Amino acid sequence: MVEQPRIPQRPAPADVGVAPPDQDQARVAAFGDSLMWGQGLNRTDRFTELITRALPEILGRQQGIVAWDRSRSGAKISDRSRPGAKVRDHRDSREVFLDRFPSYFHNDTERARFLDGSDDSPAIGLYGEVPAPFPTVRGQVDLVSDALGETIDVALVDGGVNDIALEDIINPTVFSGKFVERWDGQIRAVGHDDVLELLGRVRRKCPNAIIMYFGFFAPLSYESSTSKIRAWFEHEWNDEFTWWLNGVVRFHDVNADILEAMTRAVWMQGRWQYWTRQAVVDANKDATVRGPGVLFVPSGFTAENSVFANSPWLNEDYTPPTTDPAQHERVSRCPRAPQLDDMRRLHTALSLDIRTPLPFGTDAAVRALLNAIDGPLKLRQALMDLENYLINRSGEPDLIRIRRGRVVDPLGVEIGRIQHALIASVGHPNAAGAQSYADNAIARLKGHLAVTKSIDLDMRPGGLTPFPGTGETLDATLRRYRLRGSGSLHAVAGHLDVDSLAVRTVTAADSDQNFFPDVWLVITTKEADGSAGRRQYQLNFYYRLQQRIAWVTKLYPHFEPSTTNRFTVDTMGRLRLDEIVGCALVVGGDRLRGLRAVKEYGEVWRPETVSLEVNGHEVVNIALAGQQFSFFAVLDLAYPATQPNFDPPRLAPTEVASVEPLVAQGGAARRRAAPTSSSGA
Repeated sequence: MVEQPRIPQRPAPADVGVAPPDQDQARVAAFGDSLMWGQGLNRTDRFTELITRALPEILGRQQGIVAWDRSRSGAKISDRSRPGAKVRDHRDSREVFLDRFPSYFHNDTERARFLDGSDDSPAIGLYGEVPAPFPTVRGQVDLVSDALGETIDVALVDGGVNDIALEDIINPTVFSGKFVERWDGQIRAVGHDDVLELLGRVRRKCPNAIIMYFGFFAPLSYESSTSKIRAWFEHEWNDEFTWWLNGVVRFHDVNADILEAMTRAVWMQGRWQYWTRQAVVDANKDATVRGPGVLFVPSGFTAENSVFANSPWLNEDYTPPTTDPAQHERVSRCPRAPQLDDMRRLHTALSLDIRTPLPFGTDAAVRALLNAIDGPLKLRQALMDLENYLINRSGEPDLIRIRRGRVVDPLGVEIGRIQHALIASVGHPNAAGAQSYADNAIARLKGHLAVTKSIDLDMRPGGLTPFPGTGETLDATLRRYRLRGSGSLHAVAGHLDVDSLAVRTVTAADSDQNFFPDVWLVITTKEADGSAGRRQYQLNFYYRLQQRIAWVTKLYPHFEPSTTNRFTVDTMGRLRLDEIVGCALVVGGDRLRGLRAVKEYGEVWRPETVSLEVNGHEVVNIALAGQQFSFFAVLDLAYPATQPNFDPPRLAPTEVASVEPLVAQGGAARRRAAPTSSSGA
């Protein structure tokens, strides 16, 4: 007879208590996923705490406290299991959570309310460092009482990345070459629609709060070390169970996969920034959602701060034990982590060829594991069935069914879950990354309060004073940059911080095929100290020069005939609207100059239209039918004004001596090239 393990009482949330209101307190509520939780960090180093400690000085209070925080690693905005909705990932359904963590549910009423989505409170018993989708971010908001919500001064919010399957977006073996088509719409649906709905939900719960939505970062970038990424990929392939990048993937060309993984991460970040920033813009347009203000907080990460780059602001350990400060607490509070080695040994024994006798002591191992774990319930039932067989020896067909299906698979899933939890800090901001978020949040909050005060003064008789630093009124500045719109200045003042730029191109049918020059968006600036500056952003994906087989690879058909492309750029929190003096598209140099006499690669781009968006708002739309651009050509976007004296940078990559044509595959143009000294990335 198997001894049933003791079911512990659901613990009270250990992260934050709910304090009573106090007029001298700046009160914070936090809602979100692992970014908000501060995965891998000491609790005092997460940006939630850093921001809270800065609030008394900013808001003129004696103390700052986190009055509510039920954020958790792995949380999604929504479980998508509402009636009539589609469940995105059955592995993260409410049924799976209930089966996996039965000790947090005390009765049938709690189980029923959790399953129908009306009460996520049982899930808060699981420690927030352990990845799980519940409570959802919506559920975290719903758990706040109306009375408490009214006392909140600042609401910190993030979420959505777990809803879009980030691991699959970055994984170069999933929809290779077609990832834009696969995820573009989903990123919009979550990053804009779901985030906008979430902001409205937070506003209804916290009517007096300034809401701050936190953007994401590029986990990998073109500055990430290719050798370190290669080692990571090899680890993923060699591991026995499912780890962060889904395991069991064969890399047919590791170098190509590395570049594609980088590209996909950078593309994802630009798209996510574009749509979430637009969600914040739209939230501010609606006075009922805007309230005291909705702010966007960028990560501030550059390409140098991604995983495996020169100055990573992210944890990089993907093998246990990790070195992050939260490692010990995460492991100690992860359900069934102490049984991981026993599970591995049993899984190995049961995975042997069916004709191989079970190792001696397997029955004792099964019994010991049953006595040690309280879930998952389906795994426990399968283990009990196996133990009954081992005791009764009730027939070979039953052994085949039990060993292969009823035990091996659920045991492997649980092993994978625990292993994922052990390294769950990988790819999350370290202390420097958390500080960057906090610095940007504090700066945005101070700027918002100053702008709000200025707008309120302008609304009085005799107002409309010049806005500090611009020499013109805020209204005039926004009109000059074509961002004023109608309605309250409060609705559009957030455009002073430019977090997202987008260029949309429609290429004519008679434009050259296989157009290989890079195209850059170049922003001419007047810096805060009065000096001239320049920001340049490459629009197209990086091309790959493969030395061994001598190919030049174009991963995606940017600037190809009859195509419409939207290029999205994260400015990394480093661009103010009033710094922009001019904008231009600049075509790079001829990397294939040895083919001047052979016209089998594209060197002329013929656009029909080009548009520019700032924070998702279109500010330029130019018709260009009949015009063409080639190497080092410049298209002045005349934003906010023309640049008669613009001196374009010479943006030319390492050149390739010669190429031979190769049939394009999957929409990606390729040309054969002579060996070159270029690194290819």
